[in-house]
Amino acid sequence: MMAAGIVPVSRQEKGRWIVGGLAGILACALVIPLHARDLNQQYKVQGLGLDTCASFLDVPVDKRGLYYSWLAGYLTAYNYLVRDTYSIAEYTGLTRTNEWFEKYCGKHPGNMLHEAARQFVTERYRIRLKQKPELEDMLRFQQRIPREPAQNRPR
Repeated sequence: MMAAGIVPVSRQEKGRWIVGGLAGILACALVIPLHARDLNQQYKVQGLGLDTCASFLDVPVDKRGLYYSWLAGYLTAYNYLVRDTYSIAEYTGLTRTNEWFEKYCGKHPGNMLHEAARQFVTERYRIRLKQKPELEDMLRFQQRIPREPAQNRPR
């Protein structure tokens, strides 16, 4: 029996999400650390990072799972590779991160997704979590966040 609001996901769809996440990790490994660029400060971006923000926004919200998986992989790799970083997204969960991504892409439809992800980490670097927070700290932070539903998220 399925819980209310949970949609079954096909095995093929799960596989795509995993591949998207792995592509995000790989892209981050190629993009984030300064020493990962070549001598001319260039690097190769692969996978969904090459899509434009406009392409991302053209996909219905309920079908953006691959993009969100790519972004989660990118951020996970960033957290792993960048010194003194537990979480670049601070306390925010993936829902708020995805909302930031959608807002950024709405303002910059011609930019590529890897540029959006790079902008996110650039903006958040100063406020990143440098170590795993205590549970009480996370709960206190969550209580301060207004719980307004996103306008473009399916219910």
